[in-house]
Amino acid sequence: MQTVLIDTGLGAFHPFTGSVLENLKRIEIDPADIDIVLLTHAHPDHIGGTLDQEGESIFSNAKILMSQSEWEFWNSDPLVALKSAGKDEPHSAAVVWYAEQCLPKLQKQIQTVDGQMEIVPGIETLPAPGHTPGHQVIHIFSAEEALMVTGDVFLQPLHVEHPKWCPAVDINPDSAIKTRVRIAGQAAHSNTLVACFHFPFPGLGHIVGSKGKYQFKSLDMNTSK
Repeated sequence: MQTVLIDTGLGAFHPFTGSVLENLKRIEIDPADIDIVLLTHAHPDHIGGTLDQEGESIFSNAKILMSQSEWEFWNSDPLVALKSAGKDEPHSAAVVWYAEQCLPKLQKQIQTVDGQMEIVPGIETLPAPGHTPGHQVIHIFSAEEALMVTGDVFLQPLHVEHPKWCPAVDINPDSAIKTRVRIAGQAAHSNTLVACFHFPFPGLGHIVGSKGKYQFKSLDMNTSK
């Protein structure tokens, strides 16, 4: 059995960030026991928690997996590509700076995946480009239960209902729209539980609807009922 962590958060950048290690401790998992860190994409709030304040790898025994196209984008000339796509320069400079800080220091641990690929039994990657060129959704399944970790396919519940409403941080809006429609349709058709990182707590629920008209229904965490 292997222990897999999906994304690492922003790290100890702000008093309100950097809770991943604390939460792992609560469930008695040591960072050294993580076998695989599976990255949805390389934005700061997903890779920043890979390094400690001294710039050393926190999950030093893990393979760090990201898509091949994501790796290629952030290791080419991403600032030029972002400017060409009309993205806000201060934000672009910040996300590129983070990638430049993290990825070279993790290079010995990083392995790339391409397309839909089973990482370990019951966990596979699903290409979901648009938010970033190599963004991927993580599909977790066991028997008749399944969970889709959607990363940043949807940043707000309204993006489920209105997939053409693109946040400024989507690098390729056209691809992002197609991805939102496809992932919403897949999740709704299969009644798969989805985990959406930026949604209000708990960020878990189901996408309901059909024929391109969908809504997010949050999971009821009130166990007293």
